Amino acid sequence: MSSSYIIDKLQSSTTIEAPAHIFEFDKQIINLEFSPYLWSHDLICIAFIDKLRVAAIKFQEENDSQLEEVEFTKLQDFPCNSRVHSISWSPEANIRSAPKCILFACSMADFKINVYSSKLTSTDQEILPSKVVCGHVNYVNDIAYNTTGEYLASASDDLTCRIWLVTNNYEEMRKFHLKSPGVAVKWHQNNSGQVMVGEKYGSVLFYNVTTGNAIMSLRSQASPLLSLDWSPSDSSYVSAMCGGNLVIWYLPNPSSPFYEQLVHPEGGFHVKFLPLSEQKLVSLGAPDNTLKIFSTTKRYPQTVTTLKLAHGLTCHHHLPYICVGVDNLMHMWNVS
Repeated sequence: MSSSYIIDKLQSSTTIEAPAHIFEFDKQIINLEFSPYLWSHDLICIAFIDKLRVAAIKFQEENDSQLEEVEFTKLQDFPCNSRVHSISWSPEANIRSAPKCILFACSMADFKINVYSSKLTSTDQEILPSKVVCGHVNYVNDIAYNTTGEYLASASDDLTCRIWLVTNNYEEMRKFHLKSPGVAVKWHQNNSGQVMVGEKYGSVLFYNVTTGNAIMSLRSQASPLLSLDWSPSDSSYVSAMCGGNLVIWYLPNPSSPFYEQLVHPEGGFHVKFLPLSEQKLVSLGAPDNTLKIFSTTKRYPQTVTTLKLAHGLTCHHHLPYICVGVDNLMHMWNVS
């Protein structure tokens, strides 16, 4: 029995739950990401070792006439020859009105960023990247389009965060020099020119990409910082997984964390705000790839489950579903 399980049991917060839905594939899942935008929120990109699959996932909660609780429809496969580190959907992706378009980017283990696009005219056609973005000289750990689709940001082990101008064929527009590897990058939901970068040694930096100026910084006493998120529902809140600590800052009062608690005794991997509430978060960490749900209004987290193998963590745009890749399976929980 793991120390994480014992701690949660003593805190009366352990309720192991089976996933609501499981989807099986022929290869191990490396990463996965729901689209965070309204016009493409049905879309999910699933990365395998040699290909990317874009599918539409539709839930009965959104369509009463749908017979199945959840429908999974493959839309397009894209070949890839390098391991996928991060996936970011462009806000220009759209399957709800004509012309339909898939547009997303992946950071790869070869230090490059591949941009993929498709008009969905043929699902059997092999579609190579429409653009390969080069410039980083070490692993690119995270990438993110801003909410207008004008910029793509990337954070790398080469001690830089770079801003690529999408409207000018992904030309490098800015380069911010970091003091430790860049592990995460996120954009402000309402200010398309403000970017947040997480450094491995615990610093969180904010920049104005238009002027190139630093805006502010936050600092965690714990490290390494491996995951960072900006609340989609309220941009006043930022969360990070630092070592095994969940740290939340309230930006109007950034001098000290709003919330800090050890939640994964052997280190955390991922943390995300649930999209509809700045008070609820989900995390994945060691030991045992433990999946937990947090509420800032409650003292202790709820352990949803423990997993032998886990890759990636993503949340649906507006329904209370979270997905994790577990070997060749995609597990989906309803956390309402």
